[in-house]
Amino acid sequence: MSQHLPKSQIFFKIILLVMLLCVFCFTVGQFIPIYFTFHSFIIPYYFTLFAVTVITVTITSVHQLYSPQKKNRIGTTFYTVCIMSLSILIFGFITLTKILAVWVDRGTLYYQKNNPEVKIVSRYIDLGAGGGGTEPGDYKIVLKRPITPFFKLETSVDTNAIDKSDWIKEGYK
Repeated sequence: MSQHLPKSQIFFKIILLVMLLCVFCFTVGQFIPIYFTFHSFIIPYYFTLFAVTVITVTITSVHQLYSPQKKNRIGTTFYTVCIMSLSILIFGFITLTKILAVWVDRGTLYYQKNNPEVKIVSRYIDLGAGGGGTEPGDYKIVLKRPITPFFKLETSVDTNAIDKSDWIKEGYK
């Protein structure tokens, strides 16, 4: 015999999965070297991710607060307010730093002979009014490969280690 879950439990499990997906995108997903092709997609993406995270944390917290098994309402209310406040602060801060700190192309160093869309570029970090581009760690050389019209793969590359016969050298624009 199969047991059927009530619709509220199915909804709650979906909310938990969405919340875990958002937390993944804010944490481990930041180390995946796939980026948007257009910078105009970054702000709506992180704003939506932030809003969905806060909404799912709120729904989860309220569900925990008003769960029939909970007997200590004061402790649970304090716990809920703390978790909601921390999630808003932490994910809001992450969202702001991701929106404000942008890697900007300085110029194209090389492009591939067979596919001119594949490029090696010099980049620097632009922190807006906070500066950027002045410290040694603010610059990097990356290999940019388009995946789709909306996404690109960027990985660090050493220009001394590449086979120069496959690449055409281009100076800064």
